[in-house]
Amino acid sequence: MSAITHTVLLDAAPVSVWHLLRQFGLADTWHPQITSCVIEDGDASDDGGSIRTLRLASGDLIHERLLSIDNDQMTMTYGLTGTEIPLDDYAASLSVKPAANGEQTTLQWGASFHAADEDVARHYEALIGEFILDGLSGMAESLGAAMKARDERQ
Repeated sequence: MSAITHTVLLDAAPVSVWHLLRQFGLADTWHPQITSCVIEDGDASDDGGSIRTLRLASGDLIHERLLSIDNDQMTMTYGLTGTEIPLDDYAASLSVKPAANGEQTTLQWGASFHAADEDVARHYEALIGEFILDGLSGMAESLGAAMKARDERQ
């Protein structure tokens, strides 16, 4: 199994970060690699089971299903569905936690998956890692927040 996790500290209140992040159908408003995000099935905000289609700047389409969301814990998990990406058991999770001072947020985004072989795994680890880092930067920019990386690559 391959896994990658990135953690950042944002100069923004956790409730502000979660308000932006939890809206499953609005990823294109803050992620620079996503040019459109359309809810195909379910609710755009927090309906577990919702399916979204992302169009990436590269032109690729990705279909994701919201597996779980917990507004109290400020966590969400999603997976791939109906896609031609050669990965099995792909799951990504995001969590928003207050930092020690309560004015900042620790945001963690990770993904795990199985690949057919080591070369495929390395290729997708790099792509997914870049996608996550770009998304974290885009979220910070959307919130007008400074970001400090606390990388935890696995």
